[in-house]
Amino acid sequence: MSRAYLERFATHPITDGERMVATVMMPAVLISDFPGKQYPTPDEHLEIVGSFDVRGHEVLVSRMGALAVRPPAHLSDPYAGQDPFPGDLPEKIAFEAEAAELFNLVQCELALRSRIVTLPSAPLVLARGRLLEGHLGLVSGGGGYERTLGPFTGLWTHGMHAINPTTLSPAVLAAAAPLEWAQTLGGVSATLPRFILAAYSSLDHHEHPEALMTGWIVVEQLLDELWARHVAALDPKTRRDRLKDTRTYTAAVRAEVLLTAGHLEQPLYTQVQLARGHRNNLAHRAEVTEQHAVEVVKAMHAFLELRLGATLPPVVVMGAGVSW
Repeated sequence: MSRAYLERFATHPITDGERMVATVMMPAVLISDFPGKQYPTPDEHLEIVGSFDVRGHEVLVSRMGALAVRPPAHLSDPYAGQDPFPGDLPEKIAFEAEAAELFNLVQCELALRSRIVTLPSAPLVLARGRLLEGHLGLVSGGGGYERTLGPFTGLWTHGMHAINPTTLSPAVLAAAAPLEWAQTLGGVSATLPRFILAAYSSLDHHEHPEALMTGWIVVEQLLDELWARHVAALDPKTRRDRLKDTRTYTAAVRAEVLLTAGHLEQPLYTQVQLARGHRNNLAHRAEVTEQHAVEVVKAMHAFLELRLGATLPPVVVMGAGVSW
C-alpha cells in the first residue's frame, strides 16, 4: 500500500512543496471510480484529480475532497526564513476570504449537480496546504482542525473508510468544471452560493431553523432579482421608482404581482407564499418543525430550477439514526 507521499508530508519540512491555501470538504467526499468498497491507497487519496478555473484562479481538487488554491506569490511566507511580521497580514486575511468564496462556488456546483452537499467554506477552516508532484497535503490546522489537519491525521491512522465518505464519480467532477450554475447564481448575489450550501447542509443535519432561514434568504434574493427584471421593463421611470419601495411592495405583494404578470407559475407561487409564512412564524417565535424546513428548502429548490432553467436532483430528507 503506497504511502510515500503521505509520509513525506508528515516528516519533511513544511516548505517541501508548493505553498497552497486549502481545506477539505465535509462531510467526507471520495472522488473515485474504484469498484465496490475497494478504497484507494493513502497516496491515491492525495492525488489531484480535477481543477476549476474560478475568477482567474485555479482551484485544485484531490481525491479525498481537499480544495486548494495558490496564494499570491508576493505574500510573505513565515516558514521560508522571512520577516515574521512583514505587514501584509490584512492582505492575507482578505485572500483567505476570497479563497473561501472560490471554494463555495465549487461546492455549490457539486451540490446542485450531484446532491453532494458539504458544509460551506469559511476562512476559519482554511490552512496551509502543500502541493508536491501532483499530490496535496495539509499539515497545519487551526480553528478548523476537522477540515484541515484532522482528515490527514485520520488518513494516516485509519484510512478514509473509517469515516464512510460519499463517493463522487470523476466524470461528475469533470462535468461540473465550467461552474455554469454556481457562477450564474454568484452573479445574482455574491453570498447566494454560500446560502444555498448552508440551506441544503442544514437540512441534511436536521438543523431545521437554520435550514428555514437560509432557504428563505435564497428564495427572497431570487424573488428580488425577478422583481427587478420585471420593474426594469416598465415605463415611466417614476413608476419604476415607486415599485422599488420594499415597504409597500413586500415579498408577498411582489409574488402576487409576478404571478399576475406571468413570471411565476402557480405551483411555485404557492411554495413561495408557504415558505414566507413559515419564515414569518419563526420571526414570531413559532416552533420550527422538519416539515416547515423541508417546505422552505423545496421552495428554494424550485426557484433555483426556474432561475437555472434546469431540473436539479431532488431534495432528499436524511433520516435520523439511533445508535444507542
